[in-house]
Amino acid sequence: MFMMPLLSLLIRKFCFGLCKGEAIYRVCGEPNIVPVPQPLCCLCTGLSRMNSTSVVARRWKLAARTTPFVFAFFMAAIMAMLMCLVITAANAGINAEYPMRVLGAYQLAMPTAFCCVLVVRPLVMRLVALTVHPSR
Repeated sequence: MFMMPLLSLLIRKFCFGLCKGEAIYRVCGEPNIVPVPQPLCCLCTGLSRMNSTSVVARRWKLAARTTPFVFAFFMAAIMAMLMCLVITAANAGINAEYPMRVLGAYQLAMPTAFCCVLVVRPLVMRLVALTVHPSR
């Protein structure tokens, strides 16, 4: 039940064209053809008949003005988790309680890291602009 929506999402994301029930996708520039199961063929064929504007209109993305916040969220989430994993292992060792200790530390680290990235990002952008030549 869960696999059908996931599979249809993957096909919508990676199918560039359809030819007689086969999905064509590109890996390293070379086209690869894989057979598509019959129920999904109908789904893909229906998607290929839609015009490009209706497919783009259905795609959900945030507005460009949210870029600093999205960047801060992902940066904080990844870095806080990595730091919690390493520091918890160094301080308390890895045992049966390790996952719960990591999650406990992450509850504090993630919001803190998010706020810090929001505050520090403009400074880092200026430092990068001072040290890197602009693209030509």
